[in-house]
Amino acid sequence: MTDDAQPSRERGGTLLPLLILIVSLTALVLAAGLLGYRYELAQARTDNGRILATITDLQVRQVSAWLNERRSDANLAMHDQQFARQIEDWLQRGATDDAIGQGLQAHIQSLLLTGQYHGVMLLDPDLTIRTAAGTTPVLNENLRRAARDALQKTTVTLADTRTDIGNKQSGDSLTLFAPLRVDASIPAHVVGLLMYSIDPHRYLYPLLDWWPTQTNSGTTYLLRHNGKQLVYMNGPGAVNGQFLATPTRLDRQLDAQTAQHRATLLEGLDY
Repeated sequence: MTDDAQPSRERGGTLLPLLILIVSLTALVLAAGLLGYRYELAQARTDNGRILATITDLQVRQVSAWLNERRSDANLAMHDQQFARQIEDWLQRGATDDAIGQGLQAHIQSLLLTGQYHGVMLLDPDLTIRTAAGTTPVLNENLRRAARDALQKTTVTLADTRTDIGNKQSGDSLTLFAPLRVDASIPAHVVGLLMYSIDPHRYLYPLLDWWPTQTNSGTTYLLRHNGKQLVYMNGPGAVNGQFLATPTRLDRQLDAQTAQHRATLLEGLDY
């Protein structure tokens, strides 16, 4: 009994260090694999972050360039003193259909075609439409309120002139307002207001929908602040070809957090 037990104890004593070695090697391999996976995941996130940052920069520059072109059109008209004096004279004579009136109509038509706008309207200080070209939108309360605000300013303003937030849109529209003043008179006074109606479906939304790399889920949303809420200008909530203006509290959802913190890149659950 004693002689037979001795080899067993020796074999057991030999197997135990071997088992410990195998377990240690296995744990080492698993740890190395986990570290490698974490490294690859971090590297993939870094690479994707660089791609997203590049795409974001590209699209921001494209949208900014487009907006600057539109503002340049309105600024050029706003500082045209001859144009403003013609409007003042024409309105004082009752806005008749004479040579000056026809010339102003032709000028409005040229503004429409130059910028490929949806419509261009000339309003008097009482917000009565005097002449227009293209598609003339209904001057609802949204537009009237924005126009009254624009008359008090000395710069071109851009407004998102939709229907009430939370309701289905009657039609997406961006509107540029250019107050027209006769600066030579003392004091300078407003003689009219140019209103440029922009259909974002013509260029802006297709630009945002375009993605420069192959992707199954890449999207770009344009949002604007509305008090303590954000409103989607495009993207989510498409219903019958129109977009819902979906208010989002600033402490919810990834896009809202990004807008609130003005971060270049955030990672998290979108929807």
